[in-house]
Amino acid sequence: MKKWIRGLAFAIILALLLGRTYQILSWKDTYGPYFSSVRQLYHTDDDLMDVVFMGSSHAFFGVNPAVLWEQYGISSFVMGSCSQDMNMTYHFLKELLKTQSPKVVCIDLYALTYEVGGEAVEGDNIYRATLSMNLSLNSLQLISKEVDEEEQLQHILRWPIIHTRYRELEQDDFEDSDFDHFGRGYYKIFLSGGSPGISEELQSDTNVAELSEECLEWLKTMIELSEEEGFELVFFLTPYNIEENESVWERYNAVKQYAQEQDIPVLDFFALSDEIGLDYEQDFWNEYHLNSYGARKLTEYFGEYLHETLELADHRGDDSYWQWEWDMEDYLSEEQEYRMINAATSIDDFIDIVQNGSNLTYILTLCGDYWQYREDIAPVIAQFGIHLNEYPNGGTWLFVDGELQFIMDNSSEEVFVYELDSESTLQIENLSIRDPSVSVYENVKINGEAQMTAQNGMAIVVYDTYRHQTVGRIDYN
Repeated sequence: MKKWIRGLAFAIILALLLGRTYQILSWKDTYGPYFSSVRQLYHTDDDLMDVVFMGSSHAFFGVNPAVLWEQYGISSFVMGSCSQDMNMTYHFLKELLKTQSPKVVCIDLYALTYEVGGEAVEGDNIYRATLSMNLSLNSLQLISKEVDEEEQLQHILRWPIIHTRYRELEQDDFEDSDFDHFGRGYYKIFLSGGSPGISEELQSDTNVAELSEECLEWLKTMIELSEEEGFELVFFLTPYNIEENESVWERYNAVKQYAQEQDIPVLDFFALSDEIGLDYEQDFWNEYHLNSYGARKLTEYFGEYLHETLELADHRGDDSYWQWEWDMEDYLSEEQEYRMINAATSIDDFIDIVQNGSNLTYILTLCGDYWQYREDIAPVIAQFGIHLNEYPNGGTWLFVDGELQFIMDNSSEEVFVYELDSESTLQIENLSIRDPSVSVYENVKINGEAQMTAQNGMAIVVYDTYRHQTVGRIDYN
């Protein structure tokens, strides 16, 4: 009896250890390092997604659910993966339909450019598709279609592939990532690299290719799935550099024609580029993918289309959709930080971003011999409601979400302490009064670290209470 108990205990402990080991070593992304639409799906409660976007990197760089939530309260999700071909699109959608009941499914037609199992879909991108899902009949069917027969067992067992990952383990392998909980499948990037897009000559080409049996079968299957599951089907094309590839463009033309015959809407954002104001130099981060500014323009059009053509609920204010609210806050916070650091071309631009931002606390200081710069400083501080002649001794002003909270004259011996959030404390103290060797710009500290670099002039420090960090600085001296 004791041997049986010891054996059972050993088996339980071994199973727990193997389970934890697999959890650590398992593949954790469908886009790039530790960012996975599948993991985000598994961390989302059932029946919350009203709109789902399917596709490759063109989709997950091109459609931003935070924008749809911000403007319409639409609960959307991008179920994407790198190099997502037709089979991947189908089986990723099948995985999502196990727990979600979307009213609309929008599919990026770039999936048609991949040959299933071809050279464009290999290596890590195959792993991202086959190793990210929980093992089930659906994932087994995907493996059987995407992986060579002699390698299928490795993808099913998974251990032969992942056991060597111990060399590349990082912190995110040992704990849940924030992106597992609030990411809605969009990969934000604000860099601008530009794209040649598509030539006018190619775009005006109306020739139609003959669709392959595989492509036709996929289209029919997606239509049947939409009828079975009760969702509206929408196709779309995200702009990118096609490189004069006539065969790809003519295949798109064929699918648009087929979709029209089946009464399926197709949003061709190549043709809509001018209407949405897409700038091919500024709204792409490389020649194939939109950046966050381009994605906002495309998504805003999508939002208007969905809002006008379908009855979709506005879920804002419903606590069940906290992940969408959190996702929007995260996106808007990072967007305004990027704009402050990189997009503001003047101090007036900077101030406009700060005063119209959210979750921002900002501190303005007139320090040292600022009077020598008074003609330049006066119109700037006037935008904060401060009149220079009223403060001959300079001072420090604290604003929280645009509202003035505190003023300290530079001759004051007061020590002011303010809790910015749960992680940071602001301290304002005229240290230079007590010790002339202390620089004036050390008077303002966050968590004990001086925030200013100006010794004689004006300084503004911006702290984001959502991101728990300083996100912008202006020093004028």
